[in-house]
Amino acid sequence: MNKKLLLSLLICQSTLCSDVFTFPLHGKTFLLTRSQSVNAARDLAGWHSNIFPTCKEKEWWGSFTVTPEYIHSFRPDQIAEYFFGTPLLQISGSQVLARGYNDILADYFGLGQTFRSSLYLKPILENALADFRFHIGHKRWYLHAHAPIVWAKSEILIEECIENNGLTTPFEPLYMDANTITPVVSSFCQAISQGAVYGQITEPLEFGRFGCPQSTTKLSEIQVALGWIFLERPNGWMSINARGSIPTGTRPNGKVLFEPIVGNGHHGELGIGFYGQGLLWQKDDDKSISLWLEANFTHLFNDTQCRSFDLCSVCDDCYNPITPANGFGSRYILAKEFNSSGNYTGETIPLINRTTLLANISVDIQVDFAVMFAIDMGNWTFDIGYNGWIRSGERIDLKNCLSANRFGLKGIQNVALLSGGLSNVTESKATLHGDEFSAQILVADTNPPIFTNNAQIDVNSGASSRMLTHKIFTHAQYNWHRLFCTTQPFLGIGFEVEFEGNRPKNLQPNKNGVSQWGIWLKAGTGY
Repeated sequence: MNKKLLLSLLICQSTLCSDVFTFPLHGKTFLLTRSQSVNAARDLAGWHSNIFPTCKEKEWWGSFTVTPEYIHSFRPDQIAEYFFGTPLLQISGSQVLARGYNDILADYFGLGQTFRSSLYLKPILENALADFRFHIGHKRWYLHAHAPIVWAKSEILIEECIENNGLTTPFEPLYMDANTITPVVSSFCQAISQGAVYGQITEPLEFGRFGCPQSTTKLSEIQVALGWIFLERPNGWMSINARGSIPTGTRPNGKVLFEPIVGNGHHGELGIGFYGQGLLWQKDDDKSISLWLEANFTHLFNDTQCRSFDLCSVCDDCYNPITPANGFGSRYILAKEFNSSGNYTGETIPLINRTTLLANISVDIQVDFAVMFAIDMGNWTFDIGYNGWIRSGERIDLKNCLSANRFGLKGIQNVALLSGGLSNVTESKATLHGDEFSAQILVADTNPPIFTNNAQIDVNSGASSRMLTHKIFTHAQYNWHRLFCTTQPFLGIGFEVEFEGNRPKNLQPNKNGVSQWGIWLKAGTGY
């Protein structure tokens, strides 16, 4: 039995035992991954022997490199945990008896009231790039710049095991319209990737979709550094530089949950950096072992972006006793639209279509550092090192807001009255999990409509969390001998493996980084 078939059987079996899903779902609505321009390992490996002059009598010196690289994520369960707290999800309709504690309500997505399925989510991120780097120096001063051209692709693959597609059970009269409505989609994968219009749901899902591959190609941010070698000794040196980034990458728009992003989210950056080298061992002038260091500290300035937001939950700062606690995933709940007189207009929409808002985003600090051992053996150079990357959590200030007294959560309430006309009934405490249809009256608001307003938006739900990753890397390179202090071509190959590193494990969500591996070629010349 192959692995995929076995996995499908396990997922299907879980529908018979909902106790498997007893932990609360949790997660974020947005993930800002590490910029393709921020990689001290790729910067330093191989290139280090050409950063500073080997011919001391030269006043001007420098190098140019081209580094194509392919990067692919692994450990997809960790990315799924960032968004949902688990890679396994259950979907069930409001007429499914004994719905699981963590079941997502199928009705919100146009799936039938008897629909039931289990999902395995497998997020994948790929990058292919060509990084162009230029370095020029005069005596103790230097200037370098680099900019990768990047193709980025992301996708949340969905393996779905459907127990009941719900197509044979129309929506109850009054529930989605005055009459019965036949479900228009037969799988969660179709519903979450395409959206649906049915009954009085007049808009399909416009944001937060997933299940289809997305890709983009653009120039990542251009990084520039101006530096000075402030310490120079026979066995080593140190330098400091002022550095910044010009935003040229993509800006998030919230259309899909796991966006392919080129660059750092279109932020300008400013900070300082350090280079250093110390000779550990030398023999015969052409054999040596050196220790190298690169460390960069930058601040990411405000940028205006689209972000999707959930409504508050009990543990959020915005919670107070009179605020309904809707919590994680509430952006996917259906909402009724009301006019200025407080009457339902006959239009119901996915709430995320209105809680995707413009916001000012900034990041206090980003740190990218590498420590590397370089072994020079004549024409050959071998490097091995460690790279750490830290970025603080995003700061968010909303730039626009949810219209006041305009929307109320539908939950499992009707949109029409038995006597004719439209129903103003709302369910302000609705959650992503919903309730059984038989509890419709019990969970309805007693004095409807109860409006969902801007104060209930959980700003933190749309903020990418603090990130920490650890990377090991290696590089082998052949350097043609420098003749009479003229150009020195070089060609090398490198490999890197990066691991998500946030701790402690009991802090949720704790999987905030992307584990990935990469392989590169580095070609260039020093002069």
